[in-house]
Amino acid sequence: MKKVSIIVPVYNTSLYLRECLNSIKNQTLKDIEVIVVDDGSTDSSPAICDEYAVSDERFKVFHNQNQGVSASRNFGIDKADSEFVIFVDSDDWLENDMCENLYQSACENSVDMVICAHFNESTIGSSSRHMYNTDMMFNGGYFEEIRVHTLGLIGRWLKKPSSLDRHTPIWARLYRLDIIKNSNIRYIDLNKLPSECLQFNFAYTSVAKSGYFLNRPLYHYRRNTVQSVTKPYRVNLLSKWLWWYEYMKENYVATFDAACLQAFYSRMCCSVIPLGGNALKLHTYREIRNECATFLRNTALKESYGYFKYHQCALHWRIFFTAAKYQWIDVFIILTWGMRKILALRKK
Repeated sequence: MKKVSIIVPVYNTSLYLRECLNSIKNQTLKDIEVIVVDDGSTDSSPAICDEYAVSDERFKVFHNQNQGVSASRNFGIDKADSEFVIFVDSDDWLENDMCENLYQSACENSVDMVICAHFNESTIGSSSRHMYNTDMMFNGGYFEEIRVHTLGLIGRWLKKPSSLDRHTPIWARLYRLDIIKNSNIRYIDLNKLPSECLQFNFAYTSVAKSGYFLNRPLYHYRRNTVQSVTKPYRVNLLSKWLWWYEYMKENYVATFDAACLQAFYSRMCCSVIPLGGNALKLHTYREIRNECATFLRNTALKESYGYFKYHQCALHWRIFFTAAKYQWIDVFIILTWGMRKILALRKK
């Protein structure tokens, strides 16, 4: 059994793939296995993957028919044989000592999960992102805070709803593989969910007992700013949020305490941020307005706003969520457009 399995789903990322795999090959922690799952790539990615399997016996390459990133990660979980597992996107890369630092933190602190800070990489430059400003141990009620914030934002975290997804990525984390396998935690297909990371991390933190935050940026997350700007309208985005809402109510909500319940409804209310951004990709104002009216008037969203304590948000966000709650559709559209412009400038 290896110390760490690194699972890398690959689909048409030949431009960045060598940088990713080289950063894994050069890890200072040598007792690793690398499970590379080619998801039916049509570029030179399969050949690149095979090169690493030939030159380094720690690399295990599998060529599958295209089934999506969730299926590829689940396939990797089934193949893994180690104490811990790390998930890496094939267009990202690692600091050479990432595995060693995360593994050492897990062993020294006897925890089920380690999270590290990361770098956001774009064509403009690199910037580090930190969940907290110091190393932190989480167990008992403190680990429950991680679980709650994975689900949604409450309390002081609501001052900046745009930071919501800082708590949900599956990269820049080390997980105990036996917890994943014994609890049958798997990724749900993105054809159903708006975010596979959200559900996987919530399921994991629901059974894990402890965690550690390492305040060192060790993972490089590549932001493809051109792709994010030109990404097409997502036809089924609202139905995915509603599927997640019903899935959570059927499987978890009855067991929630007050904090988790508030976080759940907070997450659902904050869905108007991506839903509004998605609507702006339509061609005419009439189409945009009809789209916004559809999701703002949805029963699930209206129910969620009854629990959402958005008075804790900053003023501009309070105005934004008030427009959403009371279905001031034209005001909501203008605010969505303005907020996205501001957030895009900040990301640069």
